[in-house]
Amino acid sequence: MQKPSRRSRLLWVLPPVAFLVALLLWFVAECVRGAAFPEPWNAPAHSQWISFPFEILVAASALVLAGAPFVAAISRRGGAAALLFASWIPCFIAFIFIGFMSGRDSQKRWDRFADRLEIPEGLDVSEPVGKSEAPDIGFAALPADSADAAALCLRDYGMGCYAAAIFLRTAEPGRIRLRAVEVTTGHSLSPYELDEKTSRDHAGGDARFDWLEFIVGEGDLVHPYAARFEVCFRPASGGPERTIGSRVYRIVGSQF
Repeated sequence: MQKPSRRSRLLWVLPPVAFLVALLLWFVAECVRGAAFPEPWNAPAHSQWISFPFEILVAASALVLAGAPFVAAISRRGGAAALLFASWIPCFIAFIFIGFMSGRDSQKRWDRFADRLEIPEGLDVSEPVGKSEAPDIGFAALPADSADAAALCLRDYGMGCYAAAIFLRTAEPGRIRLRAVEVTTGHSLSPYELDEKTSRDHAGGDARFDWLEFIVGEGDLVHPYAARFEVCFRPASGGPERTIGSRVYRIVGSQF
């Protein structure tokens, strides 16, 4: 039997090495993203692109690593096939370890938001309705003497997932969106999520928008805090955006 050349042996070593290098590059990219955006609830959507190319690289190298032993076996390179199968074990352990470290760092950055927040005494705070309950407010809550007004009801689906029913009246058409701020710090909560999920065109007059769903990422499930939800309206005529209704709710974030 012909002894495999050094070049041939190196070729069969490449799949696990490439996977481990890709995994390391992905971890470094995640660390860079964490340093650039230490508050993930404020990170823009395009921040995901920092690590996305390396995620693709990890996936591609994993496919190569998975197929390499079978290619070696078909090529009658039994020793290479055995080594490649064996390399799955350290590669899998490295994947679990690096994934755990990255996830733990991300989780810590999300969890700490609400740790020291307290709901002020005497504040009029509402509780969200249950996921099968009807709104506890309606058009009757809108002041009759106001041309622009809005009322809202929050529904709790659990795990930091919410939906808002909005009742509004405006004198002109425009666009509405929901904004949320933590009451003691004024910190804007999940602004990109809320902008994307709750922005709607409004033709003017009376209108109702049912259960616009969104996720509050700030905080965890065991530290509730007070958040003021505001209905913001921007007239189609080009005037400045203004708040036409608000309500304070006791909520939790989506982190464990």
